[in-house]
Amino acid sequence: MLVRGTIRKVYDYYFDSPWHKDEVLRAFREFVGEKMSKTAAMQKIGIENEGYFNEWFLYDYVRKDRMTTLEHFVNANPLQLTDGEMHFYKTLLESNRYGLFEIVRVEQMIGMTLKDLQTGTVYEVREMSATLDAHPGSVMFGRVADVGDHWELVGADTYALGGGKSSWKNEFKNMPGEITPKDAYHLLMAHGGEVNP
Repeated sequence: MLVRGTIRKVYDYYFDSPWHKDEVLRAFREFVGEKMSKTAAMQKIGIENEGYFNEWFLYDYVRKDRMTTLEHFVNANPLQLTDGEMHFYKTLLESNRYGLFEIVRVEQMIGMTLKDLQTGTVYEVREMSATLDAHPGSVMFGRVADVGDHWELVGADTYALGGGKSSWKNEFKNMPGEITPKDAYHLLMAHGGEVNP
């Protein structure tokens, strides 16, 4: 199980370290697609959507050194964590996958079966809270990762898009590159902050 605070310590290190402030500003600008101050970018994203930025910043944002933030953290070990502690982050780095997932099966308060619509890969994930609102046939953005002995949803925010055939589903299913939380955020914003199934 993903231990509470495990990911937060990585965010805190990069957001609070003055030597990473230029990288954080560059990330905010890339995420919103505009050259603006960090404060203005944060206001544009909004507190209700900050999870999309945070997740993207950790797993998908490519720094000037050509590493993602998590990759930099794993290589530098700036908090001088033990090998055992770092093993978790290495596994997370190597196994995480963000995508558009169809919910195949739901077992409330236990887990779900998810099918990645881009790759066809099926994941059995342990999950509690998300199962309460999940319905087979619905589609959701999410990030799965191996957390040691099982798969979990490890991302910050997600939203269900409903089932059935629709243009957005086909558009994302046929995207040649990887989908990121930035794509999910911009889809959400293009629909006025709400995506109706």
